[in-house]
Amino acid sequence: MDIGPHTFLFQAHNIETVWGDPQQACLNAIEYLKKFGYSGAQAYSILGTAPVQGHISGVVDVPNACATLWLPTNIFEFDIMPGADGPTRFLDGSIDMPIARDI
Repeated sequence: MDIGPHTFLFQAHNIETVWGDPQQACLNAIEYLKKFGYSGAQAYSILGTAPVQGHISGVVDVPNACATLWLPTNIFEFDIMPGADGPTRFLDGSIDMPIARDI
C-alpha cells in the first residue's frame, strides 16, 4: 500500500521496548474512529477487516522506535481526515452490532 493522500497514519511510542507499541497504535485508531460515532466494537471490526498495514518505524533511532498503523481512508463513505474543528461526527450510533459474551 502506498502511503499517500488516501491513508491515515496512527502511531505509538514506547521507550521501554525497541519495537514501539503496536497495540497502542491500534487503540489510538479505535479511539479516533469512535469520534465519528462508531462504537469500540465497530471500530475494532473495521481494523480487523480493512486492508490496514502495521509497521515498526524509526528503528534506527532506538530507543525512539514507534509502531504505526496505516488505515486507508477511501474505504469510508465520508472523510475521516481531521478538519480545522477536529473530527465531524457522521454516525448517530443507532446501528447495533452483536457482540459475543465473554466466557
